[in-house]
Amino acid sequence: MHQTEPAMILQKTAKAQQELQPGSRQLPQRARSLLLLAGGKRMEELAAMLGSDHAALAGQLVEQGYLQLVPSP
Repeated sequence: MHQTEPAMILQKTAKAQQELQPGSRQLPQRARSLLLLAGGKRMEELAAMLGSDHAALAGQLVEQGYLQLVPSP
């Protein structure tokens, strides 16, 4: 029987939690809004909700350490 890869979801990191605290603004508003929405969502879900440009931004936030991809439970 062929097993499929588990779905990967976006999870906020400690760096993201710090960014979302009042008075801690390093990112533009668009990126901060994406951080609020991204937790627990798959990249495909974000692209469907917000468009592929936001999915690309989510990829950048992963690279910058604000989000991480983890296997879905």
